[in-house]
Amino acid sequence: MYYDIVDKRNTKFRIIARRVAGLLNVDEMYVYMWLLFKSGFDTGESHIKRGTLCECTGFKDKDTITGYTNKFRDLGLLKKHGNNFIEANVWKTANEYILAIPQIDWIRINYGLLEENIPRELKSFLVLLKCLCLNNTNICLYNYKQIGEKLNINRNTVSKYTKQCIELGKIKDLESGFLITDNNIIADPRKDGLSVNAKYT
Repeated sequence: MYYDIVDKRNTKFRIIARRVAGLLNVDEMYVYMWLLFKSGFDTGESHIKRGTLCECTGFKDKDTITGYTNKFRDLGLLKKHGNNFIEANVWKTANEYILAIPQIDWIRINYGLLEENIPRELKSFLVLLKCLCLNNTNICLYNYKQIGEKLNINRNTVSKYTKQCIELGKIKDLESGFLITDNNIIADPRKDGLSVNAKYT
């Protein structure tokens, strides 16, 4: 259980299931990140409006947001309910989301990542890359081709994102992989070096 190793008073972070790697593209990942931070830390409950998600993410089309949240629902990342109500004599629908809180195979990110002055696709890429890291580390031992295959992203795009992140000081190039150096992508090491939150897959 993730409650065993984190301070529940620190609500500036959220956890994400590793399995999103390869299932969500960078735009979908970005919306999902915002939805996570607009949900209750303990409950996963959110009543955020599509318009608010548009403002947060920079996506202008509400239907795009709806398409993404429907995909999250279909993947089992959240439950979605529509509640009808009357406002100014007009019937409207407000969505309620209950985001699934993973118990194993998860990573942690800080809210500060969303506030960083870098392109949104790089924020999402850093999170997706973290999902491929060795358990409880920020070390990814895959090459461009392997990362692309696992994330369903074109190899050239992976290379472009990685190089941009290196230039911005968010990733360090290793001889046999990459190290995520962004402080908002959290490693969860233990003093004994053993796994704390998930098996490595």
